[in-house]
Order: sequence, then C-alpha cells, then structure tokens
Amino acid sequence: MKNINKTKWDEKVTKLALEAGGSHYPSVNRMQLEHYTRLVIEDCINAIETVNSPHIRTTFDKMAHEATIHDAVNAIKMRFGL
Repeated sequence: MKNINKTKWDEKVTKLALEAGGSHYPSVNRMQLEHYTRLVIEDCINAIETVNSPHIRTTFDKMAHEATIHDAVNAIKMRFGL
C-alpha cells in the first residue's frame, strides 16, 4: 500500500472503529480490525460487481451499466485508499 494510501486507510479504519463504538483504542487488535474492514469492503465491491441486471437490453445499456459499476468500485477504493 502506498504511504499516502496507508495513511488514508489508517485514518478511515480508526474513524469507523470509533464511530461504531467497538474500539476506544483502535491501535489494539489493529490487524484484526483492518482485516475485518477489508473483508466488508471486498464484500460490498463484490455485491456491486455481481448485481443482477435484467434491465440491460442493448449494447449501449450494457456499456453504461459496466461504466457505472466500474466508477462505483473505483469510488469505494479511493474512499478507503485502496
């Protein structure tokens, strides 16, 4: 992980842990907290990437749908510095 991304990742994980009330000391069990956070993010990305899309009828619709999925996944990764 790049240094800037690592910093962003650390800040985000700490903020989420404190907001959830599950950890008043985010540095304790840090590896477990980061692993859990990464699993949740990966599951969300997987849900977006595997969404059922029966509304797609044309090539244009398919391209627009794929671009939207791509943008959503990138936005999540950028938000967490991944």
